[in-house]
Amino acid sequence: MGGDRYAMRNSYRFFAMLALAPVAAFLVYPAGVLFAHGWGEGLRENLLTEERFWRIVLFTYSQAFLSTALAGCVGGVMAVAFTEWGLKGKGLLWRAGLLCYSLPSILVASAVVMTWGSRGPLAVFGIESGAEGWSGILLAHTFLNFGLFLKNLSLALRENGREEEIGALSLGLTRWQTFRVVTLPKVLPTFLSTALTVFLLCSSSFLIVLLLGGGPRFTSLEVAVFQAVRVNFQLGVAAQIAAFQVTVGTLLFLLIRRPRVMSSQSVWVELYSPRVGRPIWIGLLWGLFLWVAAWPLLGLLRAGWVGGSIQAWHGVWGPWLISVDLAVRTSLFCGVVALPLAMAAIHLGGPWGLAIEIAASLPVILSTTLISLSWMLAFRDQFFAWRGNLTLIAGIQAIGALPIVFRVISDGLGRISPSLYRSAQSIGVSAFQQVLWLELPLLRSSIVLAMSLAMAYSFGEVATVLMVMDEKTVTLPLWLYRMMCTYRFGEAAFVGVILMAGLVGLSSLWERLGAWRFR
Repeated sequence: MGGDRYAMRNSYRFFAMLALAPVAAFLVYPAGVLFAHGWGEGLRENLLTEERFWRIVLFTYSQAFLSTALAGCVGGVMAVAFTEWGLKGKGLLWRAGLLCYSLPSILVASAVVMTWGSRGPLAVFGIESGAEGWSGILLAHTFLNFGLFLKNLSLALRENGREEEIGALSLGLTRWQTFRVVTLPKVLPTFLSTALTVFLLCSSSFLIVLLLGGGPRFTSLEVAVFQAVRVNFQLGVAAQIAAFQVTVGTLLFLLIRRPRVMSSQSVWVELYSPRVGRPIWIGLLWGLFLWVAAWPLLGLLRAGWVGGSIQAWHGVWGPWLISVDLAVRTSLFCGVVALPLAMAAIHLGGPWGLAIEIAASLPVILSTTLISLSWMLAFRDQFFAWRGNLTLIAGIQAIGALPIVFRVISDGLGRISPSLYRSAQSIGVSAFQQVLWLELPLLRSSIVLAMSLAMAYSFGEVATVLMVMDEKTVTLPLWLYRMMCTYRFGEAAFVGVILMAGLVGLSSLWERLGAWRFR
């Protein structure tokens, strides 16, 4: 048995090294080149001694913390209702969370302005103060990220068995005590890993802060990086900010990282549905959904319906097909890298597991601007030779989506009962057979969700396409971005509606194909 266990650990180390190769080639090496280029200039200017830098740091992580807290509260409440209440129309919550996450940041900022600004539908009630500043930034980040909490926590609640809860209730504990003592510790690792990802996403937010901040006092680290690189040409300042972001992100990861709580995954029953005032609670839930997600989405649909034109209809299909092709490639590439990384991180544990988890989190710790710049520095000749290549764009987008996909799959692996592994090892199952017969079937829901999130990331990502585009590579987000830059807001909203429709159709098809394939 000891030899089999040693052989399996070697197999997982091989999986990890195989999957870490593209991460090292396309992320770690370019980041190292960026730091090397900026080191000499950075020595001449020490940001840590400047008061303005610390004000930027304070604002960046304050708004990221508040945004994460709001998104966690909204997504957590919706996740409990989604899994526990037997809610009618809950598929609408699920799709809305995916749509909100997939929208490009520039369209999210426009939705916030259209909903909460002086010309929005709520202005007739005197509600128009949330279009810029702190309130606009927090609303936009909550709109973008509550879906990650909804989906990850729903999956964690659904896939954890309920034997412990049933036993606690039989011993006389109330449902609240059972939730606090038994259920919460089981889903807390998933909540914390999602919160860390959302926090880092919000701390590296660029267009949301730039468009909704409304002034210099709302400068974030990402905005400072953009100003240093594109305005002041201070590569050393950008490298120092990147090093600071990596340090903070790594420290947060080490502080928040918790051991995973395993479950038997055999019995699941609804325990936390409200017994008193159920219609009132359901009404409050739908009111929260209307306030956070439905109003902005309906505003975009209305603007898209009004702004649609014959020219837009005729021109949308080429970019739409390119976006679908790119999203499928991105999800497949990301899955091929994230799945073995998650398996190796969970099964190896210790220093190996920690190193893998930090490596998989690097794309969300570094900013999109810095990753793009590092690519241009590290692969200058190949970069310009491969401009417009969809495979290259999909590879870069897959690296960007890796942290989210990795978290979803690793959390799913953490919920598999250890007794199943012991049973498999007792009959001499190899590592490959364990993956094929045990883990992949039990990871079906997590893999489908992870691939849907990767496609959503590709549908909403425009920075990579801007960096590697040519005349023929026009995706829906890029087309939308160009329309927004030329103040064609109605047509941009129409393109956003087409983008949302394409994502819903593609994710629904993937979920059906994924369920059929794993069954």
